[in-house]
Amino acid sequence: MAKRTLSLLASASNIFDYPQATIDSYKIPAEDVTTIINSTKLFIVKAGEHFSQHLLKKHFDNDFKNFDFVSLPKYPLPAAFNPLSESVPAQINWALAS
Repeated sequence: MAKRTLSLLASASNIFDYPQATIDSYKIPAEDVTTIINSTKLFIVKAGEHFSQHLLKKHFDNDFKNFDFVSLPKYPLPAAFNPLSESVPAQINWALAS
């Protein structure tokens, strides 16, 4: 049965409307971003024909310049779009990784 409406996880919006300075205060350290990107590069070869491989390769080639890797303690979604900075805050939840 098809749903008539789409409800987001925990009613959280996937659009941020924050200035870059606010997003910057939640960024993870640059060396952690490098580790995440390098680790992902190791697995991209194994992705084979996965639908995300082309998209990831495009962002690798572009050094993820439109991404802000952040740790937002109370935000439940893995990513959002911030029209003010035209960037994608990518949520890295270190609490789950520990």
